[in-house]
Amino acid sequence: MLRFVFWAFRPCIEAFRHCLKVISVDGTFLVDRHAGLLSALEQVPTFSSNVFCLRHVSSNFNTHAKSVKLKDMCFKAGAEPRVTVFQKIMEQIKALDPDAFAYLDGIDKNKWTLSHDGGKRCGILTTNMSESINGVMKCARRLPITTLVRITFARSIHIFFDRLKDATRLRNMQQFWPDKIYGVFKSR
Repeated sequence: MLRFVFWAFRPCIEAFRHCLKVISVDGTFLVDRHAGLLSALEQVPTFSSNVFCLRHVSSNFNTHAKSVKLKDMCFKAGAEPRVTVFQKIMEQIKALDPDAFAYLDGIDKNKWTLSHDGGKRCGILTTNMSESINGVMKCARRLPITTLVRITFARSIHIFFDRLKDATRLRNMQQFWPDKIYGVFKSR
């Protein structure tokens, strides 16, 4: 019985050496109540690390704090790259709700904050990277494997083609940044 299929397109393989050294595992298919997940997390290779999705940390935090303001402050603290600013935000949380602060303070900071992770996250705070592919492939999940492969291939080719058109347009205009970022630079 076939349980897993892995494949990669040659351009992806060639471009891989230029990518950030981050592998995002889609937690949609991992169930935290499953003993195998905990076992797998204990066996993380020494050259890698395991960090938490900040959106999930702040959502879980909200079940304890029950305050949108505190939840937003939690996310802001986790997303802050400067230790001093992180500490200020945490002090504000402590002043508003000492129990909420204690909950956050009990979570290993290098697993949920940019300021304490030593650069392991490469600035990636959430699982949006994995979820974007899930959105593309949503309709194919329950289909037979051959159909799933065909749909994945067709959609991937479509995405590659769209990105090639965008890159060619930008190169021809001698614009070396995506439109959104270029707009920010121009407005300053």
